[in-house]
This record gives sequence, structure tokens and C-alpha cells, in this order.
Amino acid sequence: RGDVPKYLRCADDSPVTACLHNVATRNFVTAHGRSVKVWEEENGSVVANYENITESTITCLALDHRGRKFFLGDSRGNIQGHVFATGICYRRFKSLSSAVADLSYAVFRSGKRFLLICGGSEFWACEDTEVDGKQTKVTQPFHLMRAELMKQHPDHNVATPPIRTRRERHRSTVAGSLTSTAANNTSSTTAQQQQQQQQANTLGIAFSKVCSQSKLSMAFLTANSLVAGIDIGTLTVIHLFSVQTPVACVTPMGDLPVVAILDQNWNLSISAIRPSLSAEKLLVTKPLLDEEQLLLDPADRSVPSCMTFHQNKRRLYVGDSAGTVSCWDLADFVKSSGLGPASYPMTSIAETVLRKRHELPDQTKARESIYLLRKVEAHTDEVNTIEVVFTNVAVTVVTSSFDHRVRAWDWEFNDLGDLSQGRVP
Repeated sequence: RGDVPKYLRCADDSPVTACLHNVATRNFVTAHGRSVKVWEEENGSVVANYENITESTITCLALDHRGRKFFLGDSRGNIQGHVFATGICYRRFKSLSSAVADLSYAVFRSGKRFLLICGGSEFWACEDTEVDGKQTKVTQPFHLMRAELMKQHPDHNVATPPIRTRRERHRSTVAGSLTSTAANNTSSTTAQQQQQQQQANTLGIAFSKVCSQSKLSMAFLTANSLVAGIDIGTLTVIHLFSVQTPVACVTPMGDLPVVAILDQNWNLSISAIRPSLSAEKLLVTKPLLDEEQLLLDPADRSVPSCMTFHQNKRRLYVGDSAGTVSCWDLADFVKSSGLGPASYPMTSIAETVLRKRHELPDQTKARESIYLLRKVEAHTDEVNTIEVVFTNVAVTVVTSSFDHRVRAWDWEFNDLGDLSQGRVP
């Protein structure tokens, strides 16, 4: 009975790390432990099972834009690319010095394809070509974020550690702070330089998430309470957003020129980005806590763990550390703020037509235009992925969690079933 699964109702005996939908092949792909499974979209059957294809526990998963490859990052900092159809490893990227926190695949308009990698204090942009492409370590976000934190906390000698979700605790080797070496060389540095170095170390930068929007040629890198907007073409920071508490989730709102940021206190901030003329302007901020959560002690409240935006329905889906999934309607907000699809770079003729300002002078009406549609206790552990699958027939929401389950819901959050590894008698 060694091959008999232990949890027949679940997707795997190991906790599910991520679940993504492959639009090209109409499959779901899940990562758990050191293995990857491919599932049929229509009936939920297992198409392929690639076992023990990484050296350690998988921490993140990404698909390319054509659905022909998938990329894995593990807890030892290794990153590798695999062929989707066969599971064969075709490329190994340069390893990080700590666990891989997140991966994102981005395509620039010129045709360049990048795999964006973050973990600890490192951020890499690796070209995905037929041969081994260039791998570039991008250091500008780290230095800008560190300078911004030192500006915000000039007198801090001890950093307050942020609340960590289970997904972050799952990456046991993530470096939470920078190591200090210059402080020991007192003979070669001044007292002021030592103090600045000590503040930089205590306010250590640890990248936690990265996401991208190819149509806008933008990537968003998260660390502490900061989010850096990075131009994919030049790999330079063009926006830097700051919130009061550590950032929990970040997502671009489709091809709308805005980004949604949700902090660990459930405060949602939506800010304009390029090519909008109101770039970096805060359009609205709204607390998403309900009355029940407000009555709880802050230490007992759940923490947002993942977030995704569905552009066709203008809905924002949020999962938290308690296994709850909530759906928020942003259609009225998008309409009232005059937001429309955009792309970058733009042609010179269309630039004067498409670029416009987005202003919401009345914040009260803007907050009221964002309201909760539905909320469901989907899992018993932290939700780590939410995928919205849109077809001509219906909208399906797929959620995965560390409770070993991958569940499917309709747009009203009626249960459609699980991706299970065995039939329960």
C-alpha cells in the first residue's frame, strides 16, 4: 500500500504551494513538496505527475506566456525551467543565496521575455531565449528601498518584524535582514557611516513578492512597506509606493494603468501608474476589515495572503491566512475614475488621446464604490493562490491552500468540487 495516497480528498499528501491555470492547454498545474501535477480542466483528472524534480521544497511556480514551459523556485534558492508537456528540465538559472520568494514571467513589446526572480535581498531578471539568455542582477530597487526606509525611520536602531504569513514561514531559509560587515572595520569608516550602516541592517530589505503586467511593461517588487514599479524594458525603478504597514499583496489591475496594494492591516490602496498623467497619485484608500474582524485583537486577525484582479468582471479576490476568500466589486470605482485599458509604449499619435488624468476628489464616494460581494470560508489553512478562469460559458474561481486542497467555485461561490488524487468510497 505504499503507493496509496493518504489524503484521498486532497490534491496531494504534501501541502499545495501554488496552483496556476494554463490557458493554452486548458490545464491546471499544482506544486506540492518537490513534485508538480498537471490536471485536466474539464473533469479534474491527473494528466501528468512529475515527482521529485527539485532538490528541496518548491516555494513558487510560474508559467510562460504560451503555456509551453513552467518555472520552479525552491527553498534552497534554486530556479529551473521545465517543458510543460514532458516535465524535462531544460535550463537551470543562477541560484540565490536564500529561498526563492516569488517568480513572475513578463514579455516586453520588443519580444524580449524575462523571468523575474526575487528572494532575500536579491532581484534578478533572466532572459528566456532558446539558448541560455543573459541573467542580470538588478540592484537599484534594493538601494532605493533602503534609502527610503532610512528616510522614514532615521532614529530606528531596532526594526519591528512584520507579521509573517505561513507562506513566508514556509520559506525557512529566507534572509530577513542584511549581514553587517562594514561596522566591524571601525578604523576605515567614520562614526556616521557606521550609524547609517547599522540602521540599514536593522531595517533590512527582504523581497517577498514580484508580479508583472506585460501590456504596461511594468513589474512590481515588494519589500517591507514599499512597492517598486519597475520598467521591464530598462529594468529601472520608475515608481516607488509606500504604505504605513508591511505590504501583504500587490496586483496590477489588468491593463488598467493602476496598481492595487493591500497591507497587513487590510488597508487597500489603489494608485495610478504610467502611462496615466496622474502617475503615482493615490486614487483611493479603503479598509477591507468587516465588523467581526474589527472587534478582534490585532494579533488575532487574519492576514491577507494573496490577491488577484479579474478585469472582465472588475472584481478583486482576496485570500487570507485563515482560509477565507472574499470578492470585492470595483466596477463602479473603475467607471467613476475614468479608467480605461492602456498599453506602453504607445504610438505618438495615440499618446495624446490615451493619456489622461484620473482624479477622484471625493474620497467618500470612491470608498463607497468598492463594496464586498461575497465571502466564503474556503479552506482551513492559509490561501496561497487564487485563479480566475473565464470562458464564454461561465466564470470559475480556483483556490489552493496549505490544507492540501484545491477547490473550484462558480462566480457566486457555490462549491464545484475539488482536484482530488483519489476517489473516496
